This record gives sequence, structure tokens and C-alpha cells, in this order.
Amino acid sequence: IIKEISKKKTFSLKLFYERRVRRIVPVLLFVILISSIYASFYLLPKGLLDYSNSAISSLFFFSNFYFYFAEFDYSTLVHLKKPLLHTWSLAVEEQFYIIYPIIIIFIYKYLKKYLIHFLIFLFLLSFAISHISSELFSTSNFYFLHTRIWELLAGSLVSYFEFKKKKKNTNNFYRTILVLTGILLMAGSIVFFDKDTRHPSAITLIPILGATIFIYFTNNERIISKFFSNKIIVSIGLMSFSLYLWHYPIFAFIDSFQYSHGDIFKKNIFHALLFVLIIFFFSILSFNFVEKPFRRKDCRFKTCLFFIIPVFVIIIFLNVFIIFKKGKINNDNIFLESLVNSPLYVSDCKFSSSNKKDVNEDKIFLKKFDQCKDRYKKNAIVVL
Repeated sequence: IIKEISKKKTFSLKLFYERRVRRIVPVLLFVILISSIYASFYLLPKGLLDYSNSAISSLFFFSNFYFYFAEFDYSTLVHLKKPLLHTWSLAVEEQFYIIYPIIIIFIYKYLKKYLIHFLIFLFLLSFAISHISSELFSTSNFYFLHTRIWELLAGSLVSYFEFKKKKKNTNNFYRTILVLTGILLMAGSIVFFDKDTRHPSAITLIPILGATIFIYFTNNERIISKFFSNKIIVSIGLMSFSLYLWHYPIFAFIDSFQYSHGDIFKKNIFHALLFVLIIFFFSILSFNFVEKPFRRKDCRFKTCLFFIIPVFVIIIFLNVFIIFKKGKINNDNIFLESLVNSPLYVSDCKFSSSNKKDVNEDKIFLKKFDQCKDRYKKNAIVVL
């Protein structure tokens, strides 16, 4: 925004949002369409109903509100099986993109000399709120924009200083130390953070600081720059949005498929690699045949809309139909629901697991269900 205003003395919100639509909407529609078709055949009515509500909320970028008010705790094992649960972060990002450019344009136009002060103030305010809320309002703290703005603003601050400070310290040793520090901060977060880590909070500053240091200082750094400029790593980076969109529904659907067809994906390294390959297969397809064509400059925006709008309508129609039918759209999922709700099944197999703060309790819960599943119907799908 600052670059464009500096060069052209103006900024086009219309073109900005067009670029957002091209970048995000086509592949999101593709993933939700395929997921909706699969869900229609393999999910039980209750799960299918939840899925359809989440699909519609994801299309309109308010799934973070849906998951919050539906009381889906992101850290519990049960709710990790929701196919579109990860779209909460996409919703937060898009809400940021709607509000932020308008504010920045206004401040840059009328209060230009206070722009950096505003960015730092907003960063610190959001950071403080997120840390305080992490204990008092942990779920809303996780899902809502006001406690996530500081994480996104960290990138804005890096971009601002990139634009203002053309020359950086050229001491390769100094830069290498900083870049390695950034990598260690990010890697340490992967290793030491777990589901009990309060997030976002002050501790979230560790990976955010690591990322900002890495981004700002890695340019022109010879050794590390060459490694991260490797064609394979760059290719993974280019299709990271497809990887992000596909990994969660595939994780959830494979899990539901296992309960209806037996544990075909055992927990070992070979099946883990197969799982990764499946994610990459779908991501490569969507990147090359959906993302890239819609982002080409020779593809007019009206042409993009010609494909986007019909698919959008189809997805809405399908999921509204599912909601209207309360998830009961095929004989198989109606039969399985009646099976797990039958007096015989309930008397022997139904048990409470509402408080799943302990990982071991989750394991006991699933183990007991497996015993019941084997006893009554081999292809019964787990109902949590």
C-alpha cells in the first residue's frame, strides 16, 4: 500500500481485493467442493450437519465465529477431526484484509508522520490483550481478530522497515547469527510448544520474533539464502496455500474412513509418509490447475468470476440442502446413526467423555469405542 501510494499517489482498493479473490477464493472453493462431496457419503448426520455449517461459514470468512459459538476447542482430540476447523485462521486473515487497508490509507493520507507510531501502538495493544485474555478468555482469545492483529502486524512492521531502510547491515557474520537465531526460535516453538501452551500470549512472541528476524535479515545472506532458495523448498513454499487448505480435511477424512474400513493407516513412518504424499498429490493438482490459472495476468477478473460464481452457488445449495435435511441425506449415514443410538449399543457402549483435558483420557475414550465397534459392527464410524 505504501509503495503504491508513494509511486502513484493513489491506491486501488478494488484491485487489492481482486488480487485477494484470485489468490484465495478459487482454490478454497475447489477444496470445499471436493470435501463436501466426500462428507455427504462418509459422515454421520450430526458430523455432516456440523460440516455443512462450517463449510458455509468458511465461504463467507466467518468460520472463526462459527467454531467459537459452536464451542469447538481447537486443542481437544475430538474437535481436531472437524474437516474445516483450520479455516478459522483464513477467516481471521480475511477480516484483517478487509479492515486494515482502509485504516492504513486513511492514516497515510491524513496522519502520515504518525503511521509507524500507530502500527507500534496497535501491535502493543493487541499483544497485551492477547496475553491477558489467554488465561481469562482462552477460546475467544484463540479465534478472534483483536488478539491476532499483533501477529499479522509483525509482518507489517517488517515490511515498513524494509521500505524505509533501503540499506541493511552487510556484515555476513552478524546477519548469519541473527538468521540462525530466528530459525532456532521457530524450531524451538515446534519442539517445546504443546496443546497446553497458552496461545496466543506472550510466549507466542518467540516464533513471531523468530519469523520476523528471519524474514528481515535473510536477504542476500549467502549460505542460508542458498539453502532456502533451493528449487524444492521454493516449490513447497509456492504451493503452501494449497497444502494448508488440503492437510486438514484429508487428516479428518482419512480418520473417519479408518473407522468405517478398519485401521488401514497404522501409526508408523511408512503410513505417515503415505499420508504426506496424499496431501502433496492433492496440493500439486490444485496449485497447478486451480491456483496458477486464476492468478495469471492474462486471465481477466470477469472470466474468473464466470467460474467462481457457479461453483460458489453449487456449494451453498448442497450444504443448505444438508442443513435442511439435518444431515440425513443417504441411507448409510441414517442407518449408522440409528445403530449407534440403539438401546443395545447405548447400554453397552455409550459413555461420557466431556472433559478431555488429559491426553490419556482421549486414548482411553477411543480404545473403549474400538472395543464396542468391533463387538457390534466392524464398519461403524466413530461418533464422539
